[in-house]
Amino acid sequence: MNWFSKANPTPLPGAVEWVDRPWGQALVLVCQECDGAPGLNGADGLKAAKATVRSVASKKQARVTGSGCLDVCPKGGIAVALSADGAPTRCLVVRSLSNIHDLSEVLS
Repeated sequence: MNWFSKANPTPLPGAVEWVDRPWGQALVLVCQECDGAPGLNGADGLKAAKATVRSVASKKQARVTGSGCLDVCPKGGIAVALSADGAPTRCLVVRSLSNIHDLSEVLS
């Protein structure tokens, strides 16, 4: 059963109405709770991810935001989850700021 579709407008009792998302194709979540390698933390990762995504997509095409723990961050890395239309959600482990710049390849 697909609980999250406009075909099923009331997926849960008392749910609010569906609204269209303000971004078009992708949502990128960056863990804000875990610290990665030295010099890499959630705040730096979010800033770098936003800059990287903006280099290949407008704010209307892709939204980048911080999240709570995604429960997949290994020691020395932070998790970045990417959900795009027509593709399964993927979680990436970022171990340096230069790895975040690789997001542009994943999104293009």
